Amino acid sequence: MKVLILAFDLGLQGGVGTFNYELVEALAEKGLEVLTVVRHDINFVNKYPNSNIKKFHSLKIPPKDVIFYISNMYEITRVVDRFKPDVIHDSSGGLQLLPWLSRYAPVVVTVHGSPLLNDLRILYSSFRDWIRFRLYQYSHYIPGKLLSLLNKAKIKRAVFVSKTCLADTLAHLNPKSREILRRISTVIYNGISIKRVKDIIKDLNEEYDEHSIAFAGRLMEYKGVDRLIKAFSHVVKELHKAKLHIIGSGPEMIRLKELSRKLGLENNVVFYGWMPRNKVLKIVSSSYLLAHPSLYESFGYIIIEAYALGKPVIAHKAPYSKELVERIEAGVTVDTFNEKIFSETLLTLLTDENLYKKYSINAQKAAEEIFDINVSADKYIKVYESLINSN
Repeated sequence: MKVLILAFDLGLQGGVGTFNYELVEALAEKGLEVLTVVRHDINFVNKYPNSNIKKFHSLKIPPKDVIFYISNMYEITRVVDRFKPDVIHDSSGGLQLLPWLSRYAPVVVTVHGSPLLNDLRILYSSFRDWIRFRLYQYSHYIPGKLLSLLNKAKIKRAVFVSKTCLADTLAHLNPKSREILRRISTVIYNGISIKRVKDIIKDLNEEYDEHSIAFAGRLMEYKGVDRLIKAFSHVVKELHKAKLHIIGSGPEMIRLKELSRKLGLENNVVFYGWMPRNKVLKIVSSSYLLAHPSLYESFGYIIIEAYALGKPVIAHKAPYSKELVERIEAGVTVDTFNEKIFSETLLTLLTDENLYKKYSINAQKAAEEIFDINVSADKYIKVYESLINSN
């Protein structure tokens, strides 16, 4: 089977890039012939003879993905024509800018987000971020809309990365569009290589700080790191040597550092900024648990990586966390706007050894049985086969 993947990003940085990296390797390892379209500055170590990476020039000015596909549309089309794929898998929104590619093979699209994130970014953002977000929306919507007037892409299957993501998307559509999308949609969780995660941290000492909490993600308002710091200030009153490791960069960095200083947490809160994924995993592994107070995630790779490391998760009570945390009993969901309850929940999981052990066991089991990349890849292969047979 020959699969062409429109990836743009490919590498263990960010959710979509990580998904593409993991899936390409898993499909190639299973014997599929995979050709992946990416930008030129991707540093991908190709270990599988069945996997071929096609790199194209990419300008480092926003909107990078739109400019990438429009400026390389002729060359990418030639590659597709020569490769003659059985299936085209769009994991980056490239098909809206290259709609004519759908005539070469049946198309499956992976949907990595839903409209709720747009609503939250409008409500919980600075004016500067609001402007940036609006520009992003228009720069992606207008080119795709204009190109669709000339040639509409035919999507055979839409794969959503979570039930929450699918439900939210359907809720924002009119009844007719909702029924059309529902008929072609399915849910496949993003997967990770459990072996790779464990290899990254195998040289670490087995000991960890039992009073430490890790957060990893972009520092945006809707991610809720300010609520985490405020709740953690109460934890420190009980556990004086407790540590909060904040990994990530973003527009909220300065404000969060100032909040930490005002609360007298300079010795308890550590800001790392952006870090490579292997270093992120090492810090999470040496921490006791992961805090994830984000109001929205379509999936949340860091949650699954924490599970692979046997780390329970405390997340904001939201649809994504009910699905990925509460349902599988690998942690706790809590109203993170309630500072008292949030801090008490953190304290409980930091000090209740039996409860921690229960969640830790469930986390590792879920990582291996639900979120391993081989599980995800097998499901995608079934989707590909169904498209080829129906075509």
